[in-house]
Amino acid sequence: MACGYYVAQFLLRHRGSITWPEEPKSVLSILLHLDWTFPSKLQRMLLEHGQESEIICFKDGGEGLTWVRHELKEGRPVALFVRAKPLHWIVVAGHHEGLDEFYVYDSRIGKGSSVPDLEIGNRLMSPAEVLDIWRGVPFFRWIGVGVK
Repeated sequence: MACGYYVAQFLLRHRGSITWPEEPKSVLSILLHLDWTFPSKLQRMLLEHGQESEIICFKDGGEGLTWVRHELKEGRPVALFVRAKPLHWIVVAGHHEGLDEFYVYDSRIGKGSSVPDLEIGNRLMSPAEVLDIWRGVPFFRWIGVGVK
């Protein structure tokens, strides 16, 4: 899951870091998913570049969305471990209160996004969309990483 490296880069750049982890270069590792980024690995990548973080697991999505909104109000984007094939990381980088939409960085989004004016990798998501993909799979539900 190279997405973990992209998420670490996003969070580190947001904090003003000038160094960040590089994505795996081995094609075999990528194809066989030998370099998956589980929450502890994302936390370790951030710490190696000077940023402490916390892994948070919620009982339900409502509690999680409350945390996401709080972190965003404090100016801290958060990483969410979401359901995809395979599991995937996204960053929730902002929230528009009036429209109740989240501004999300997703390394899988290319040209042809639902909002063409956004740069590649960025999309808008409703709370329902965030909750739908964030519910993950058994043992990996409602997991987020926040930089302290």
